[in-house]
Amino acid sequence: MTSRLGNLFHQQIVPNLKKDLNLTNDFSVPRLLKVVISAGCGRFIKDSAKVEFIYDQIMKITGQLPVKAKAKKSVAGFAVREGMISGILVTLRKDKMYNFIDRLVYLTLPKVRDFRGIAVDAFDGNGNYNLGIKDHSVFFESSDDFSFGMNIAFVTSAKTDQQCKSLLLGLNFPFRERAKHV
Repeated sequence: MTSRLGNLFHQQIVPNLKKDLNLTNDFSVPRLLKVVISAGCGRFIKDSAKVEFIYDQIMKITGQLPVKAKAKKSVAGFAVREGMISGILVTLRKDKMYNFIDRLVYLTLPKVRDFRGIAVDAFDGNGNYNLGIKDHSVFFESSDDFSFGMNIAFVTSAKTDQQCKSLLLGLNFPFRERAKHV
């Protein structure tokens, strides 16, 4: 079963991007490769119940089993021991990725209080985009016993940030206009 956004991408967005970016081949059009959702457990590293809560919430939000990232080295200054769970992450691809983006753009981001668009300066210089969410409870699937932040990385095949921005605009990402200095 293909997703609504995946069908829209292949039928309308690819031809539009091909024309806008002056590309001759369909395979040279920038595409989303994967979406990585991650949450750090730094504040809650000693509380295993809260780490499990974060794990369960990310599983509900993404519909996929997360991975628990463990600390590779002990750091005495942060009270981190080797093997402690320091973060939780999920990588989404294909239809699950498009379904997540569809829910993010049309349901979740409009639910954010005082939302004026996502930042235009969060590109990494290599054609990828990172979005920070301060409170996970904006997702409809989540419960809000306590809040935690998460990062959503959109990894694309774009060569430049401008190509990535064109791709994300084609997917209807609501970018904030940059403040104009008078």
